[in-house]
Amino acid sequence: MSKPATPPPVPEKRAAPRTPQAVEVVLRCPDKSGKSFVEKTRTVDISRTGAKTLTEHDVNHGARLQMAIPHLKRMSSATVARVGNRTGNLQEIGIAIDETGDFWGVPLTDEMQAPRAAERVPQQGGTKPEASTAAAEMNPARALVEELLASTELKPAIPSVTLEQARSAMEQSLGEALQQLNEQAAVIMKHLLEVITEQTEDRLRQSVEAALRQVEAAALDITNRSQRDWEQRIQALTDSAQEKLRTQLTEQETHLAASAAASAVKLRRELARRLADLSKSVAED
Repeated sequence: MSKPATPPPVPEKRAAPRTPQAVEVVLRCPDKSGKSFVEKTRTVDISRTGAKTLTEHDVNHGARLQMAIPHLKRMSSATVARVGNRTGNLQEIGIAIDETGDFWGVPLTDEMQAPRAAERVPQQGGTKPEASTAAAEMNPARALVEELLASTELKPAIPSVTLEQARSAMEQSLGEALQQLNEQAAVIMKHLLEVITEQTEDRLRQSVEAALRQVEAAALDITNRSQRDWEQRIQALTDSAQEKLRTQLTEQETHLAASAAASAVKLRRELARRLADLSKSVAED
């Protein structure tokens, strides 16, 4: 029983427009081995529903994590929504945050946020705090931010990643992928020609051996005939064998040319399809 055809992949749909913005964040997330790590990094771009950032660790698609913004003392649970290309030792990931409010604290492309009267303003020196120190310490988000900051105090900061740097890295990855595809195509073509040539040589060798066996059988059959009849028969058999060999050689050359042309067309289509997929991935990112 044949398996049902696999539906084509659905293109990634972004829930909100992205704004190029480098925001310092701290991630706490399990890697592919299940070991939790804490890492300070920067975003490449942000949106109302998430962000794109870089990490030195290998993570799984769908992994749950916590992301904090140190200077805003904010934290949100999140999910690894996409695992992108790797440039050097940095892995590109897309993160979908659970927080639905104004998490980033900066104006975004799709919204012009007016000042909120109820929004709390950081207390200046000499101003009476709005809540007690004990209450602030009980805030789980603030406590997690402090914990993440403490775990990254002795780690070197990751350099800021700009949108141009990320785009350049993606273009470099595309070029490397194209080079690899060309090298693979050249190896496949070489191997294909070797196989076709070997098959052709085998068929020609078998045809020659069969023709020689026919000549030998005919020579034995006419041993008792006259010299003249024997020469005529041999000549006729030789002419027939030569004509047959020429015909088979022509057929093999035609078959070889057709096979090579079909293989070349198939390879070009495959290369075009892969390049289109890569270009589409780059355009969407």
